[in-house]
Amino acid sequence: MKKVECSFCGKEMDCPNEMLKCNKHVCFECTDRLDEIPEGDRENVHIDIPKEKLEGFELLINNISKDAYSDFWEVESARLRKKTKRKISEYSFMEGVRFAFELMSQMENFNQMIKEKKGKDQEFEELDDEEIAG
Repeated sequence: MKKVECSFCGKEMDCPNEMLKCNKHVCFECTDRLDEIPEGDRENVHIDIPKEKLEGFELLINNISKDAYSDFWEVESARLRKKTKRKISEYSFMEGVRFAFELMSQMENFNQMIKEKKGKDQEFEELDDEEIAG
């Protein structure tokens, strides 16, 4: 871990070594300014999320994962039983990619919710499970 400065406010924050080469470093307090980063540069951004804030993200990811797998299995189980292992592997990989894009969309919604909550001077911890699950 090394110390870096937030690209927006200059606050000092910890950065894992593998993220030191990121173009931008953003502290949690400045996440509402992420839309100021050009869309093509957003995949190369380090966001410092305090451990105590990660609980909401874990809940969101778990809910999306459960829903995605249930939906996937309900629709595809009969068809998958007839496929070769290679075809199942290819199909599962593509579903994983689709899931990742869905997750990114959910995260955008989550970030918007955080912006709205910050605007109302409410703490992140006050988000209830239904709001996080989106």
